[in-house]
Amino acid sequence: FPVTIYSYLIYSFPEKYSSNSYMDNYKLSIVNRSSKKRIIEVNDNYWGNWEITGSSHSYKKKNANTLVFSVALEPNETLNVTYKIKTDR
Repeated sequence: FPVTIYSYLIYSFPEKYSSNSYMDNYKLSIVNRSSKKRIIEVNDNYWGNWEITGSSHSYKKKNANTLVFSVALEPNETLNVTYKIKTDR
């Protein structure tokens, strides 16, 4: 495949003020193995009430369940996107 996306859960921990809230930290490694510049859109789905509390790149909350990152990658480039998400489960 010309583009590969690796998703890593860096760590997850319960929030101190609520037994149903979690703060998760993710890293997406996006690799463009092609010889052309590519615009890559990464969609990730979350359930419940969630919000992004920090991100290395801009994002959109497409709907109640979908987080979208859109990034441009040069040929043979690897880009890391990190973000923190607070979820009430």
